[in-house]
Amino acid sequence: MKSIENITNIMKAAAQKVWSFRIDFTVALWVKSFIRGMAEAVFSVQEVVYLIRDQLFPQTATGEFLELWGSWEGVTRKDGKVATGKVNFVGDTSQLGNNIPYGTLFQSSNGNVYETIESKNIQEVTIDVHNFDAIAGTATVTTDIPHNYASGMSVSLDITGLGVVEAENISVTGEKEFIFSIDLSSVTGATGTTTAIYANVEAQSQEFGTVQNLDAGTELTLIDSIDVGDTIYTEEAFNGGADEETAEDYRDRILLARRQIRGVFSEDQVKSAGLTVAGNDRIITDPPVPGTYDTPKVAGFQPRPGEVVVYVVRRDTDGKVVDSGSVPAEVLNDTKTAILEQGKLPANTPASWVYVFAVLKNEINLNLTISPDTATMREAVENAARAFFIDNVVFDAGGNINKLKSYLSDAYDYTTGTPVDSVIVNSYDDMSGENKKLMVLGDITYS
Repeated sequence: MKSIENITNIMKAAAQKVWSFRIDFTVALWVKSFIRGMAEAVFSVQEVVYLIRDQLFPQTATGEFLELWGSWEGVTRKDGKVATGKVNFVGDTSQLGNNIPYGTLFQSSNGNVYETIESKNIQEVTIDVHNFDAIAGTATVTTDIPHNYASGMSVSLDITGLGVVEAENISVTGEKEFIFSIDLSSVTGATGTTTAIYANVEAQSQEFGTVQNLDAGTELTLIDSIDVGDTIYTEEAFNGGADEETAEDYRDRILLARRQIRGVFSEDQVKSAGLTVAGNDRIITDPPVPGTYDTPKVAGFQPRPGEVVVYVVRRDTDGKVVDSGSVPAEVLNDTKTAILEQGKLPANTPASWVYVFAVLKNEINLNLTISPDTATMREAVENAARAFFIDNVVFDAGGNINKLKSYLSDAYDYTTGTPVDSVIVNSYDDMSGENKKLMVLGDITYS
């Protein structure tokens, strides 16, 4: 981009070509001011042109222009969200019936402010104790119904055979269980009641952001002047707080949307959408076939036309496929959301007909004899075996042992620069395949 001085000099040179003859002083002053003013105007226009150039492409667009690109692609910027949860206002007998109004303010130790979103009164709540054990100085209390206590609270117990026991600074270990320290070590199977004076109130943060989220049992401080105890504890964790989507993340989603196949339902489109979820290594689709209506809809069921069944493959740090029971439910939910938003399903495919499961494994265990049998050569052989299962085995099908042996015989120890001399497969599990499962590498042992 040229500076004002550069533009001025260019315009002066042009003027001199026109006025090659002498001009009087008045005209010269007018020409000088005219050239300077025009140079500044051209410089301003030049800046606008450069700004427009940046906003013409989503890769460089900013501010409202980036929002316009998002609107064009049908991608809405994710707003920040408040954190929500439940807190316990702890009182005493003198405060029974006192009200915690809607909008009561309290704060965390880092200064974040929260407010109640319902009105509750301080009450004395007594519930039955199903079981009381005291072993090695720790009492474990199990109630008949959810107690709604928070870690850090103090409660009173009336236990058969022991009488009144004051439990200070309890730790909640379940919705019907809590523990505390006690100078007893030989009580089991006792029953009774537990009593606390408190109000269990729904609340939310005043500001957006992940920093607003709180762990269960966090101690908070009252801001407003109301006649209840000064100490407040989170009964359940405050979750849901989210930061406003950054421009960089928003731009990435806009660019991803521009790469999507428009208005087309294809297997590749569903896989592409599923792989946008962090940690998903592979997306498998199970094609529907006409037939009976399978129920319940669990991993392994045969989809019929109209149903979309997807299996998610994730791997641990060792490269092994994660067990289906170890894949968090939120991962499956996020994958389904991505498919519905980006998978371009037909308009007549309802969300309830889209099923996402963690893949079921058919593990193949091997027993090998290799030469040379070193730690690095074993690693090379295992990498070759893993590559075979990734490259050659498909969902709902078997594998070929001869091709596996070929992969193993090509193992190469890059640390020493030598190939494996020999690999003997002493035993292996049945590789004919299992219905609705993915054949994966199991354990490798050596003889």
